[in-house]
Amino acid sequence: MHPTTRLTCAVLLLAGPSACTSKGEGPGVTDSGGAGVGGGGGDGIGGSDAGGTGGDDGPAPMTIRGSLRVQLYRDDESGDAEFISWEESGYEGTFPWGAYFVGAIAERTDINGKYQYIGSTSVFENFPEGSEYTIDVSEEENTSGTFRLFAALDRYGDNVIHSTDPIGLHGEEFTLTAGEELSGMDITVLVPWEDFGGLSAAEFAGSTGGSARDCSDGISVTGPVDVTLGSTTVNGLVWFENMDKEGPLDWAWFEASPDDDGNIRADYDLQTCKNQGPMRLMGAYDSNVNGLIDPEDLLGTYAPSRDTNGNPVTVASYDMQDMRVQIPIFEVDSGVNVVPFVSLNGNVSVGGGTFDDLPPGSEVVVASLRRRPQGAIEIETIEEDAYDIARYEWPDLQGQTSVPYDLTVPSNTLMYLWAFADTDASGAVNEAGEPIASGGIDDNGRVQTDTSSQSQDLFLGFAPVR
Repeated sequence: MHPTTRLTCAVLLLAGPSACTSKGEGPGVTDSGGAGVGGGGGDGIGGSDAGGTGGDDGPAPMTIRGSLRVQLYRDDESGDAEFISWEESGYEGTFPWGAYFVGAIAERTDINGKYQYIGSTSVFENFPEGSEYTIDVSEEENTSGTFRLFAALDRYGDNVIHSTDPIGLHGEEFTLTAGEELSGMDITVLVPWEDFGGLSAAEFAGSTGGSARDCSDGISVTGPVDVTLGSTTVNGLVWFENMDKEGPLDWAWFEASPDDDGNIRADYDLQTCKNQGPMRLMGAYDSNVNGLIDPEDLLGTYAPSRDTNGNPVTVASYDMQDMRVQIPIFEVDSGVNVVPFVSLNGNVSVGGGTFDDLPPGSEVVVASLRRRPQGAIEIETIEEDAYDIARYEWPDLQGQTSVPYDLTVPSNTLMYLWAFADTDASGAVNEAGEPIASGGIDDNGRVQTDTSSQSQDLFLGFAPVR
């Protein structure tokens, strides 16, 4: 057995009323298509035709159901994350953000490093007390192996899932069997509290520019969009992202329709900031017809000639014309660059010694926690409340100077990285006189994840007596 036994959290959610999805009203969204979720009684509303979700031939043999909920937080006076209730938020009975995008993905990737989706859905009608979703997985999907489930929240209600939007991860990997229905696949998304002043997130972003940069004194980028895979009118987005694939930063919607020759084309006009240097000019259209530009949609790039990725482009101080965008270009990551989960990894050791310096029978725990630990904590409580946890029993520690840990955690999320030693076999850690270690950017163990994995070694020691 591998020395690291992983148990990820089962998030406790409030079961909200059944929710069905409706199409967004943002730019570039039409009334055709649509992705839905099943209600609490199983009365689902039609699903997207892409990504393995349901169709007109009856229900798919595999179904994933669960609840979605937001957990609000803000920084307290000491800089620690403080969870706040909906009653404290001032949002009252409104859900101020946009839609959820929920995706089920294989842990494997293809040769281009793309995530393999087995199903997805979007949920537009959401409630403070929680919302319901359903994903149907078709028989045609490769359902061998293990899968992960995540939800991204359209933070600014602009019908675009950005690489920096808040993400929640279902706590456990799962497998699928033909004919199986998985229920209780609940997800909580940690979202920073903002004072919207009674507005929705979309209205607030429109008044402050919160979801896009102010490039009003910038340059204009124009050109055609050629959709080479598709046969009907489609809605999509052209945008700039930086070389780390963070974006969209500036964007423009388009509606592409068949011309007299049957080619699906449109023109776009995008305002962006001056003198940015190398950037990636990208495009996508709503290929899964769910009302969002999301990670599962077909992706394209600046293409000076057919099927040619012309990125990066240099953004200087002058307008750029005839910047052709082709969708799709298959040699790039699929969809808007959303990374659902990342790794916190490294080695844990005893500062200045070996694990043999601990009392025989000791156990070591490494965990990514939702909040800073306070006082003694039962290990079972940590398992319920952590994003991920690694446990090492005494046989795994004897004779070792260090052991590796690797925790799977959501991207774009605040958490606390801690290691503990249970030296008296009480089943509790962080007790007086027991070794601890914190990672992150301060003594509190605070970690803000982004779209990259992070490595940090942890050294168990004794907290100073105060």
